[in-house]
Amino acid sequence: MATGRAAPPFLDRFLAAADAAARSRPDVDQGTAREVFREAATLIDDGLVLDGLDGHDPDGVAAAYEGAAAVLQL
Repeated sequence: MATGRAAPPFLDRFLAAADAAARSRPDVDQGTAREVFREAATLIDDGLVLDGLDGHDPDGVAAAYEGAAAVLQL
């Protein structure tokens, strides 16, 4: 799905988390998990949650993952 906008920061990490969820839970479809986590990454980016964080701030990124996972009930 090309929208013409840049990918959200840390998208690769969100997609890795989606893949991990799909591997660890047989009831989770990998494609659906990736779609949901891509949307979560976009919403978090649009909401400015990650502003000021960079790749060297794993605690902040981990907190964003955990928040997204809790909201998505994964």
